[in-house]
Amino acid sequence: LLSSADLLRSMINNPETSNNADISRELVSLKGAATVKLDRNEKAALKKNISIPLEKSTSGLQLTELDLIEAKKGGKFLYLLEYDLIRDIEARGISTDQFIKKLESAGRILQSKIETDEIPSLENAAQAKTLPFHAVYATVLDPEMMQGIIEVDPAQITLLTDEIIKMMTAKDGSTVQSEEKKSQPVIAEPLKTTAGKNPETLPGQIAIPRDDKSSETSLRVHVNLLDKLMTLAGELVLARNQLVQSVNFWNRQDIEKTSQRLNMITSEFQEAVMATRMQPLGNVFNKFKRLVRDLAKNIGKEIDLDITGEDVELDKTIIETITDPLTHIIRNSIDHGIESPEERQKNGKTPAGHISISAHHEAGQVIICVKDDGQGINPVKIRETALKKGMYDKKSLDEMNTKELIELIYKPGFSTAEKITDVSGRGVGMDVVNTNITKIGGVIDIESDVGRGTALTIKLPLTLAIIPSLLLMCDEQRYAIPQVNLLELVRIPAAQVKERIEKIDSSLVIRLRGELLPLVRLSEILHGGPGIYIDPESEEKKSERRISIADRRTLSDVNRNTEKKARGSSDRRVNFESAVNIVVVNAGNAQYGIIVNRLLDSEEIVVKPIGTHLRACKSYFSGATILGDGTVSLILDVIGISSRLNMTAAHHKAKKLNVIKKAEEKKDSQSLLIVNNAVDEQFAIPLSMISRIETVKKSNIETTAGRKDIKYRGGSLLLHSIEDTARVKPIAQSDDLFIIVFPFKGREAGLLISNIVDVIDTSPDIDTYTFNQPGVLGSAIILEKTTLFIDLYAIAGGTTGPQPVKTRPELHEPEKLKTSSAPAVLIVEDSPFFLNNMRSFIEDSGYKVITATDGVQGLEALNTHAAGISIIVTDIEMPNMNGLEMTRAIRRDPRFVSIPIIAVTSVAGEKAEREGLEAGITEYQIKLDREKILSSLKNYCQAVIA
Repeated sequence: LLSSADLLRSMINNPETSNNADISRELVSLKGAATVKLDRNEKAALKKNISIPLEKSTSGLQLTELDLIEAKKGGKFLYLLEYDLIRDIEARGISTDQFIKKLESAGRILQSKIETDEIPSLENAAQAKTLPFHAVYATVLDPEMMQGIIEVDPAQITLLTDEIIKMMTAKDGSTVQSEEKKSQPVIAEPLKTTAGKNPETLPGQIAIPRDDKSSETSLRVHVNLLDKLMTLAGELVLARNQLVQSVNFWNRQDIEKTSQRLNMITSEFQEAVMATRMQPLGNVFNKFKRLVRDLAKNIGKEIDLDITGEDVELDKTIIETITDPLTHIIRNSIDHGIESPEERQKNGKTPAGHISISAHHEAGQVIICVKDDGQGINPVKIRETALKKGMYDKKSLDEMNTKELIELIYKPGFSTAEKITDVSGRGVGMDVVNTNITKIGGVIDIESDVGRGTALTIKLPLTLAIIPSLLLMCDEQRYAIPQVNLLELVRIPAAQVKERIEKIDSSLVIRLRGELLPLVRLSEILHGGPGIYIDPESEEKKSERRISIADRRTLSDVNRNTEKKARGSSDRRVNFESAVNIVVVNAGNAQYGIIVNRLLDSEEIVVKPIGTHLRACKSYFSGATILGDGTVSLILDVIGISSRLNMTAAHHKAKKLNVIKKAEEKKDSQSLLIVNNAVDEQFAIPLSMISRIETVKKSNIETTAGRKDIKYRGGSLLLHSIEDTARVKPIAQSDDLFIIVFPFKGREAGLLISNIVDVIDTSPDIDTYTFNQPGVLGSAIILEKTTLFIDLYAIAGGTTGPQPVKTRPELHEPEKLKTSSAPAVLIVEDSPFFLNNMRSFIEDSGYKVITATDGVQGLEALNTHAAGISIIVTDIEMPNMNGLEMTRAIRRDPRFVSIPIIAVTSVAGEKAEREGLEAGITEYQIKLDREKILSSLKNYCQAVIA
């Protein structure tokens, strides 16, 4: 039934070929489906045809014996009715429709026929006298009642009894059964499994309409749109006449007005014409309902389909192009993505899988998204397959992130399927899908989460015929770039080129808003050379002497004797014409910049195919256009250029460098207060350790019991000096001093300093060896001076400071841990400075300490000493596995659900803390805040013991 409906729909959409359509297979299937519930005698009667002969007719009324048997059930009578539609119907003022309804109200018309040979031509229609109509009629009315209700001559009503039928067929000569065998296909016995199922259809295949053409050559256009086109055509003619008249009289003002009006009408006309090619995506999406239902049934899966955005419209050419790729994506999702009902229930999912197809407009494009809640794409499996097939070596695969691994499915011949099925594959891989999408200017992107599903997003242009584009100049030639691929335009002044554009390995990159973006020079792509430039003095075209943009000298490279000459207007490094223009484009999953000579203007262009003589350049150009002045401009294919130059790899390389740079910037970043004690000695104090800063007159400082103090907020504040503990120069003599107030053992203490230099955020490399002594944590170069980090607790407590640090922190201390009754603390910190600092004061407080330098080692240590560790202290920003990733892994283990985890980090703030708490962090503390860290350890260890 569905196959027949598909064929009917195809015949309606292609009326010019509908008469030649082969319907024999569908006819056999329909008749077979109709006889499923018939017994043997009824099937035999269905095959036997009977012809009721008619006077003045070459052919009679054709019926099957089964039709007559069914019609006589319930005591019905059969009649042969003979009417003249002109004399008996029209002459009495009755319409043919009313006549037919009157007959059907009292019975059923089994077969009818109008003698079309009697219908006159249009010229002789007025002379028509007769139009015979015959019908086989079944009704419960007996012959006497029939003559009273059917208002015709009784001679025109013939009661059809079995004897009369036999006489009529015998008089006619035969039952037509032999002719039926010659002209009609043999009715096949219906299949026992599914009524009407085509035996030629293989498992997993769906019967589709057999169109005579690969694509439709006709369109359905709403009448309102045609009316609008006619109106605009009339407006266009009027505007043309006005323009011709204005030119004849050379009325400049009228010419300008008419030109503006002509421009407006032309734009509206263009939109209306383009609208005639727009088709709703529902034409494609609605086919998937049956596809999903039938495929799911064939492979034993349960799948729910959700479709939104059917009314979103696209150009007819794009609709035809994306049908096959979308079909393949849906098939893949059904076959490889959605699990079997049993497997889904084991994984805690509903037995029925879910696939959603949606479409919406966004930024002048149409976004199509296909999502499923299946098993997702396993990057580990992709990596193993790529390694097994020799597509990449192990080192290259190890350097790829998850998204890069998933994108390997676009490679030709790549498949992770263990077996090939008829449902998906069939010789069409994701590489073909990606190629077809990119050919029409589309972009495809995949996001997948193992065990949760896959989301595939396709971005498509609205139309391919007329597109807005950016015109640019390169070596005195004009080119066009479609705006759909355009992200932004960047102009670098000549004096900043050296600083902004860098060279990494052999590739050019630009630092754009803190991100590295790969660059290519259009002149090098098209002409194989560095291009030309305009000499600022002679204004002549000259060949570029620099091999690379990054080879440009800075002004500081110029000899001082020629500095004035270098800064002259003719110096290309400051000349306006020497600025670098960059077009930042999006090519699928990669972004890169194209260096051009000049940026011209935006313009709507008509796309024309490039000639066969430019076939070798198809990797660089997607088409051509004729500009307003009659010249031809080639349209750059940014995706083809990206593929030819492997810009995707350059893009990913730049992204990796960005990630490394950001990680280095975030790593152990500290807000530091830079101070002086002596004039020529500089010190640093973490800002998070300071409660406040006060100023004090030297005359207000008192000495009580050999210790310095001042009257402070109704009490006494003990004061300390750096030289009291550390071997440094004494504080500079000054009438005004500063006091750094900080918490210490539940009270506040003060540190005297002579001067405050600055407050900075930095990630210094702290040297814990050179100046290791009591009161000093380490040293670093800050503000181009050696700066000592002050240990406030050592100075306030008069302790001996941290023990000499070890070159490499120990990961485990299993023997000591077994014999120690003190609570064990696992410290996970990648910075040797902070690790040794925390280890020192935590061990001094009586705790057993185990150390690790990243999340991976932390998990290993926790698993090794699972029963002995009472609490975990971890940094957040670490290599290999950061603190949040480690915390999530710990919380997934039932053994460690309740173990306290304290995050000690410089990454503070409400957002960071909220993210940490969601991951499973118990509490946040600031690095080097010794007192609060120890207080938290004490509270949590007491709770664990209790």
